[in-house]
Amino acid sequence: MKAKTTLLIIAIALFMPLIAAAQDTQGIKGKYVGSIEENGKINTYYLKFDSDGYAYQCNSDWTTKSFDYKKTSSKGQITNLQWINKGGVWTETQFFSMVKVNNTLLRVIHFRHVVNKGSEEKSWFYGGSGNFVRIGD
Repeated sequence: MKAKTTLLIIAIALFMPLIAAAQDTQGIKGKYVGSIEENGKINTYYLKFDSDGYAYQCNSDWTTKSFDYKKTSSKGQITNLQWINKGGVWTETQFFSMVKVNNTLLRVIHFRHVVNKGSEEKSWFYGGSGNFVRIGD
């Protein structure tokens, strides 16, 4: 019986770092800022995550942007933020797909798609990828 208990303790000790690492990849609470080269220029984005991992796109003063539709989803090491907004004649969506590299760095893929009413054949889009740095809570 003592040998089985010892083996169980050794097995737990060996697998705990793996379990902790898997859980750590999902904890991305805080404020992140990053720049992405898109469509020939550098765009800077501000993302904020609450303690539940829910994502918000913010203005440079960290006020949350509002959208007609917004959804955050996470599975494994990937967190996605998608939103859709509509104005007078335009509709647009943006999508951020993020992976936590470490406690201060996210790898982000961004995509933006815009269409004006009556010009659906001329919709436009751009995207890119970059690193976002955690700058605080």
